[in-house]
Amino acid sequence: MTDIITLTCPSCGGKLQITSEIELFACSYCGNEHVVRRSGGIVSLAPVVESLGKVQTGVDKTASELAIRRLREDLGGLKSKLEGIKIHQERKVIFGLILAFLGCVLFVGLLVLKSLFSYPAIFLSLFLAIISGKYAVDGLKKSDEELELESVIKEKQSQLNQHEGIVGR
Repeated sequence: MTDIITLTCPSCGGKLQITSEIELFACSYCGNEHVVRRSGGIVSLAPVVESLGKVQTGVDKTASELAIRRLREDLGGLKSKLEGIKIHQERKVIFGLILAFLGCVLFVGLLVLKSLFSYPAIFLSLFLAIISGKYAVDGLKKSDEELELESVIKEKQSQLNQHEGIVGR
């Protein structure tokens, strides 16, 4: 024999009769769907929307966990690429400074010699020092690619922080 429990619909106040087998039903008066909760001998009704909210929370956490994994991989690759660009820029500065130094040494050496055939060489050495110095200074500036990568990294880090907040990490 099936036990019947009489409850009131939380939405419209209509009288409802619930059997022990029913877990989910629609009110015959208003049509709203409810979940039957049984805990510690107490039977209550909860709107299906409330239960769906818990499901949505679980789905959000799962989606965020997947996004965290993807974002961490993306950030690793982007940071590696950025590091490569920075190393290239550092090498550019070092190479430019070495050439500028050699151009200056050559310029001073040629000035000391002061021979007639050395005037074109003096100007060439000065030109080498100036151009390579500019090359070194350009290496100190951030390239457009470096600025773009830093912007993308910042955005992905922000997304990662949001997803970690959802998951609770």
